[in-house]
Amino acid sequence: MEEILRQIGSVRLVVMPAVERDLGFSIENDEIFLLALFQPSTKNLFSEINAHFRDGGCTLSPTALAEMARLPEAAETLAWIGDAALKIGVLPEIWSPRLADAGLLSDRRKAYESNVNMARLCDRWGLYEHRVHFDPPVERGDCDHVKGTLVEAVLGIIFLQCGLKGVARAARLLAPPPRPNALPYSRREESMDIEFPRYERNEACRRIDLEFVARFSGAIPSREEVRAELAMISGADPAAIALDRLSPRAKKGEIRGKGRIYDDPAAMKAGER
Repeated sequence: MEEILRQIGSVRLVVMPAVERDLGFSIENDEIFLLALFQPSTKNLFSEINAHFRDGGCTLSPTALAEMARLPEAAETLAWIGDAALKIGVLPEIWSPRLADAGLLSDRRKAYESNVNMARLCDRWGLYEHRVHFDPPVERGDCDHVKGTLVEAVLGIIFLQCGLKGVARAARLLAPPPRPNALPYSRREESMDIEFPRYERNEACRRIDLEFVARFSGAIPSREEVRAELAMISGADPAAIALDRLSPRAKKGEIRGKGRIYDDPAAMKAGER
């Protein structure tokens, strides 16, 4: 029990502030948040304590122990709610009015919902390290599944508190890093591929901060061609992309740069004063 109390304390001190900072609002019910981090292994612990102290000797009543043994089931329910809510909440992030993009919606949604992608947000919030559990070490593939479920449980809490608007806001934090060669470059004859050493969501400023390396053949791409390529890869409005000074290296066939992709031109106007 002391270990569980220690884990709960770390959730309150470390995890909740990180989540609230990214979301921009406070979690109203911290007990539900704690519940979301209970893992199935705790069910066995409480069930064994209940059986061992059936005739008394435990400060918790058999009824209380039985209820605590069901906490992981409640956490799974929150994850189910979060999974369902994300399927709708992510639409503002992946929707495109272009008819030609209709077939891409499913792939875009899967990119947001993949366990590997959700694990990135789980690591950012520290959910996995601070989960309430008594699990043995797990393989990385299984670890990503657990991380994805933890994020879904938090999304379930966000839905219960703020509805789909809150989930839509949280979905921005799940924006997957663009893949090199994700889209063909159609505005210049020569090819250009972009990799992203840094691609991080800044919720407070409603933007993505990035560092990139654009590799090209032929003539050095212009600043506007780089901006257009970033817009094609990210699906952003070119008018909402701010670029710092670019550093072309003609002999290497690459351009290094930094920039910011805002949610819309209004956010860029506010952020680039």
